[in-house]
Order: sequence, then structure tokens, then C-alpha cells
Amino acid sequence: MKDDNNYRHPEEPNRRASPKARWVSLGGGCDVATELLQRRGLSDTSHFFDYLWNLDGGLNNVSRIIASRFAGFDSQECFIRLRHPEWNTAEVAGSLRIACADLEAEQLCHRDYPDIVFLHYREGAELVDKLSRKAERFMQLLEGNGPLTFIYYRQYHGPILGQYINKPNYDIDDKLCHWQTETEKFVQFLTGLYPLVDFRIVSCFMGPHTQLPGVNDVITEYISALGDTDRINWRQVTRRGGPSGLLSWDALYDEYCRDLL
Repeated sequence: MKDDNNYRHPEEPNRRASPKARWVSLGGGCDVATELLQRRGLSDTSHFFDYLWNLDGGLNNVSRIIASRFAGFDSQECFIRLRHPEWNTAEVAGSLRIACADLEAEQLCHRDYPDIVFLHYREGAELVDKLSRKAERFMQLLEGNGPLTFIYYRQYHGPILGQYINKPNYDIDDKLCHWQTETEKFVQFLTGLYPLVDFRIVSCFMGPHTQLPGVNDVITEYISALGDTDRINWRQVTRRGGPSGLLSWDALYDEYCRDLL
């Protein structure tokens, strides 16, 4: 990625974006922010969920945080260091987990959300200050007038609510069902809490990093059967450099997001 002329550090603003842009990442990881919003100039600032590792609790965590109006992120004492199972592979069965150079490393987490990891932040007053400003910007969006397009993804190579153990077929059916349910519940939640907000969510499922027989076909068929609604647009993506023929974030922009500008 460092050879990409469009690459920026996650905290560096995108000067090409329109100040009126209302594209907001809900995670679950940083790919939406780095691969779509920043590289494609869809946002000129960063928001609270841009650079968190929230690929476990996902939209359930997002809803809890919004419902609390981001309470509990304004103090250094709220943050702790834990041996997170995503990086401590000795705690996980199978070979599909993300490898970490130091398996004994502790990750920066939050006391009330121990499954969320703050990978791109340093401890201390700077962390609290940045998160406070991002939370304030997020609340201003929810209380503003402009239409919002939220973008979210859950990935095949990731747990569901703490279930890190690999099982046959990596629970693809369970993962897809959970992804659909968490998205629909988030829409119901936000509509109830902010009935005047004009929003939609582009909810994506990120397929395997490598070609696995039959899995991507299951994902494609599942998403095709869902069908878009006024509030939800379902899409399938893969990481840059993933299996050919599947939508990368660039292709998602070219084939879909461009039409929503």
C-alpha cells in the first residue's frame, strides 16, 4: 500500500473530498476508511468508527455506543490492555486467524467493549482527545439535515460475538445470517432513536482472502436473494488483491457508490 500514490496515513485528511460529503464508516475494520472513503475522496475527515477493529461485536457495539452518546470514552482510565484472541493465535483453533508477530502482545481495548481494539491509536491524552472530537462530529451528523450513507462490513475471516473457534466451512451460513440480522437491527435502532435522519446503509460482506471452493458462490447467492431496500443496500466485497472477479472496494465505488454521489 505504501507504493500507492493515493495512500495517506489514517489520520491525514483527504483534501480532494467535498466538505458536504456525508459518507460515514461504521467499520467493522478500517478497510472502509482506508480503501474507499480516503482513497476515493468520499470524506474530508475521520469519524469515530473509522479505525477501530470491531469485527466481532460489529453493529451491536455500534448501536450500544450511539445509544450511550459515546459515553465512557472521555477518560484514559476507561482504556485497558488485553491479550485479545484475534492476535493471540495460541488461543484459537485452526489456521485462518490473523497472525501477529508477537503472540504475547497486549492490545489497547476499552473496559466496557473489550472485543474492540484501538489499533491505530496511542495511549494517553491524545487518544481521548481524538475520540472525543470524532464522537462529537458523529453526533453532529446524526443531528444534522443532510442525507447520510453509512458503510459497514463483516468479514468471512472473523468471529461472531466471541466465537473464535474455526468450524467446518467456517460457519458461512451463520456468519451471513448474523450479518443480515445485525444490519436490520441497526436500521430499526437508528430509525427509532433518530426518526428524522435521512440515511441508508451499504452493508457489505467481505469474502475469503483466498479462493475457497463454493464459499463465494454461497455469499453471492445469499446476497442476491436479499434484495435492496430503501434503507439497506447489500454488497459483497473482497480485500485488494483478493480472488479475481470479486468486487474490491474500488469496484464497489465504480459500479455502485458513484451513482449515489
